[in-house]
Amino acid sequence: MSTQALSHIRRSVFGKPDKYNILLFHTDEDYETRLCSTGHEFYTFSAEGEKKWDKSVRDMPSNYYCLPQNAIYQGLRYDFILSQSKVWQFNVASRIQERLNIPIVSLQASGPDKDLSSQDLEATRQMVGVVNVFSTDHDAALWGWHTKERTVILEDKSDEEFVEKWNSIFNSAYEAKQ
Repeated sequence: MSTQALSHIRRSVFGKPDKYNILLFHTDEDYETRLCSTGHEFYTFSAEGEKKWDKSVRDMPSNYYCLPQNAIYQGLRYDFILSQSKVWQFNVASRIQERLNIPIVSLQASGPDKDLSSQDLEATRQMVGVVNVFSTDHDAALWGWHTKERTVILEDKSDEEFVEKWNSIFNSAYEAKQ
């Protein structure tokens, strides 16, 4: 049975989940702790040589789980992938997306590296998530992102606004799955 058929059956039987299971790549302890304040479950995929959670920076939240290196637990229903970098994470997320048939939410928290070639910058414009999140309009412009469709600008938000905005983003990603 296809992953798409299984997803449809789960939604029909169980409805929309209270908490989403979000697959992501570890990037920053402070930001991911803020993401965990949304109340959803976060599962980090890691490859050899990639950054791991540093407990000397911040304790890991109770709804944040580190998967074994190069492994994705198949018994868990992931709702979508959160890619926090178009430069390396999005390519890996795309391969996982093909396998699991789940959408990608693309987050860019800063502008592109100045060493990024114009060819590579153009290639990143093809890396489109079901929702595309930028920290500021300025960052979106630096990436050459001109479409407002499926784009969210976070700006600096209070903790309450941050949670509200990310829950809205996650709900949009879940709906895109339907």
